[in-house]
Amino acid sequence: MINFNLLPEGAFEPMASVANNLIDKLYTATGYIFTPKGKKKDMEDAVSFFVNEIKSNKEMPILAKAAAISDARKLIKEYCNQQDILNIAMDNLEEAAKPDLIDNDWLGEFWAKAGCINDNEIKILFGKILAGACNGKGTRVSKSLIHKICVMDSMSAKAIQKLSEFVVKIYAIDMDGNVIDKEINALYFGDHFGWDDKYNCNDLQLLELEALGILKYELYAIAFGGTINNVLKPIKELRIYCNNQFFTITGDNKDFKDLSIPVRIPAGMVCLTNDGKYLMSLFENIKYSDEYFERIKSVFREDGYKVW
Repeated sequence: MINFNLLPEGAFEPMASVANNLIDKLYTATGYIFTPKGKKKDMEDAVSFFVNEIKSNKEMPILAKAAAISDARKLIKEYCNQQDILNIAMDNLEEAAKPDLIDNDWLGEFWAKAGCINDNEIKILFGKILAGACNGKGTRVSKSLIHKICVMDSMSAKAIQKLSEFVVKIYAIDMDGNVIDKEINALYFGDHFGWDDKYNCNDLQLLELEALGILKYELYAIAFGGTINNVLKPIKELRIYCNNQFFTITGDNKDFKDLSIPVRIPAGMVCLTNDGKYLMSLFENIKYSDEYFERIKSVFREDGYKVW
């Protein structure tokens, strides 16, 4: 039984309704009770309270006391980790978020792993995943992806944030101006046209992310349109978006030559896996490298495309 008198005053002050919905969902699925983010001293006081309670138990053997104190420290640490992640998630909630749609079993397992996350960079990813689930961006993120993030170190997490600076959205447009195909992927051209001189994402970082199943590190192209399920999808142009900016590319005469086969465009050295695409979809308002937008255009121009 929880003694609510032990909780800080103001722990249940009114919050934004969507944040309250997330807190209610966590309580229902996991039993978690939210308290406002406190200071390091709050954690120390909580540990001290547990330790004093255990020490004062005259019937408990010394060995049992030692184990109980260890568990108490672990319990408080896990709670603080979860609280950090929840605060990050609440900072990324959208007004239309619907936490109640998240599966309870998935949330229970996710929240248990959240308690084990000590690294601040990984906490950011966990917080964004929880917010993404509330915002409708993958209410059932795969357990394998959650495990991959759990075993990451801070260098891998920073590599993901670095890679996000090269991620764009690509829309395929048909003859009537309709979007008939979409893709989120990285445009990273390695040493192509001196690319690495300005936008280095070093080989070690990319190899680490490949080992985690976030990307494939090889020369590749992205295909759009063509005949899909016996339905012809002719493409007039491709629009490449970096945040709120976009440019258009076409082949000769502002149309791609053969409208019956897929249009393929070079994308460089990095191909995101499905897990990688999901992770990158969580990053918004990305700060792209200096001149990145114009440099992508120049790469396509040098490859013979019309860019406008």
